[in-house]
Amino acid sequence: MPATLGLLLLGGLVLAVLPWMLGRPRPLYLEVSYYGWYLGMSIFQEVIWRGFAVSLLEKILGDREKAVVIGSASLFAFSHIYFRSILILLGTWLLGYLWGKHYWKFKSLSGPIVSHYLVGFPFILLNYMGGNQ
Repeated sequence: MPATLGLLLLGGLVLAVLPWMLGRPRPLYLEVSYYGWYLGMSIFQEVIWRGFAVSLLEKILGDREKAVVIGSASLFAFSHIYFRSILILLGTWLLGYLWGKHYWKFKSLSGPIVSHYLVGFPFILLNYMGGNQ
């Protein structure tokens, strides 16, 4: 969780400053339904990439933690290819690896779900505010 909080603070700083630096400030407001939608997407992605993919890769690769976690992180990153950004692919791979290690150790999706929501939402808001037009 310390890494998540650090990324959250960094994302908040970027969220607060970058749109104004780009000359395209928009109000920090989204409809409440959007917050719920992103929470649902975070839960869905973690169930798929940590819950299902890790279990499937473990059946295929056996009890080899590194191979399973790297495979799951790679699939997770590839699922974000539609952003067409190498930085996003690298970032999602790294986060997928960290969340995969957490899931392997604790066999719980709650930490990765909360972290996914907290880390990803500032970037979603930044995009909404005009940082990535």
